[in-house]
Amino acid sequence: MPNALSREYSAFQAQRLLHSGSIVDVARVVKERLGANPESQILVFDDSTGRVVDLDLRGSDAELVARLSASSAAPIAKSGARNALGATAEAPRGRGR
Repeated sequence: MPNALSREYSAFQAQRLLHSGSIVDVARVVKERLGANPESQILVFDDSTGRVVDLDLRGSDAELVARLSASSAAPIAKSGARNALGATAEAPRGRGR
């Protein structure tokens, strides 16, 4: 199962792609851009899911990398969400044909 460090991420400012790559590379670019212009509005997306990623950019670059590595070391698990009847999304539904 892949972890967050092996996934690709993309950072956008308005409609402009700032950077695409590993979460560490993208976070460094975003931190640098926000340091130069704190008013910037930047969104980071997980390319495999399309979800917005919230980054904690506090501290030095070394602290940032350590924090991202620690939080990304665990594999990304499947949702485990269940519908109203208690079945997971992976479970077969209906009679089949």
